[in-house]
This record gives sequence, C-alpha cells and structure tokens, in this order.
Amino acid sequence: MFDYQLSQSVHQRRKTVKKSFPFVKRNKDILNGRLEKRIDSMLEGGLLREIRSFYNEHKPNKNLFNASNNLYTKGVLQTIGFKEFIPYLEQFDAANDEQIEAYLKTNDYKMPTEGAAGGSETQLPVGLSTLITCLNELKLVTRRYSKKQQKWINNRLLACTDRDVPDIYELDTSDVNQWQTNISNYCAICERQFIGEYQWYLHLNSNKHKKRKESKKKREKLEMILDKDSKQ
Repeated sequence: MFDYQLSQSVHQRRKTVKKSFPFVKRNKDILNGRLEKRIDSMLEGGLLREIRSFYNEHKPNKNLFNASNNLYTKGVLQTIGFKEFIPYLEQFDAANDEQIEAYLKTNDYKMPTEGAAGGSETQLPVGLSTLITCLNELKLVTRRYSKKQQKWINNRLLACTDRDVPDIYELDTSDVNQWQTNISNYCAICERQFIGEYQWYLHLNSNKHKKRKESKKKREKLEMILDKDSKQ
C-alpha cells in the first residue's frame, strides 16, 4: 500500500512539473546545406581514418561487413555514418586513404566536382570517385533521417490531442543573424523575455500586456504635462 501511495505521489509531482520542448526549425534547403557541410567537415576532421580503423579492427569477421548481411539492421552497424562507406573500404586500403587525404588537403578538401582539382579524371587518386559516391549516400540518408525527425515531432507532439505534451517552442534558425527578430523577443513594458513567435504573439495580445501598455502611455502623458507645467 505504501509503495503504491509513493508511486502515485511521484507521478503527481511529475505531472505538476512544467515541461518545455525547444524545436529547432529551419528552411529545408538551408537545413540540407548545413547537413552536407557538416559531413564535409567530418571528412576534413579525420572521418576516413576513423572508419578505416573501425573496419580493420573488426575485419577478421569477414561476414560482418558483407553488404547483403542483415546485421546492418541491428545494433551499432545500423547507425548512420559507417555502413555507407563499406563499398569503399572493401575495395581500397590504407594506402589509398593516404593518397586521397593528400589530394584533399592540397585542394582544401574540395571535391573535383566543385572545380577544385583542375585536372582530368585520370589524375585523381584511385578510389576517390568511390569515396565521393559513399559520401553522397551518407548525405542522402542524413537528409532522410532529418525528415523523419520532423515527421516524428509533428505526429507525436504538434498533432497530439489525446495526452499531455510539453509546451513546444519553435526556434527558426534559418538565419542566425535574425535571432533577435525571429526567436528572442523582449517586452520592455512587462520586462519579460519570450522565445518563439507564437509565444510572443500570445503575449502581445494578452490582457495583461495591453493593460500595462495603456498604463505606460497614461503615465508618460502625465509626465509630459507635469514637465511642461514645470517649465512655464
């Protein structure tokens, strides 16, 4: 009986805790561009060395990295960021990695499709075209995953009507230079900070804000009259 009462008490406390969910949102094209740049920066940060090390460490199990193996649907191997590179890792070795790294460093990690190489296809390091294909696949699945996240938030939180959900604050970060305009709004009248356009809209249309705004106008008008009288 005591355990039941204790669990009920904990449950009630949890229900009374105010929860919020910051939802970082941005334009689809901008998001995709940022995802691709992040993957490019991962390559510059040593992604190739990292996946080669992991591959070599587990390579004795030849069946583990078979592309048709359903192990890619289980455990750590189903995560994004490794399985996409198996075609490259199986065909090329660490010596190819070094040649590709040297080429990329020389060209500031810009791929030949961006016009940075300046040479013909035969001058490119062996395996680079396969690596580029793997990188493009990683970018594709990452974009798909971000789309699934958006769908999950819409279905589980924004469209939910049959259960309590935390307050949702949409933070549009499409243009970080517009943070103060799009995200952070400060009401000098009420001396309060508001996150997100929706919360800002609700506040501006609230009776409390309108009353304080009207009171401020009356006070300022009275101060102007008194100031004018004092100068006469």
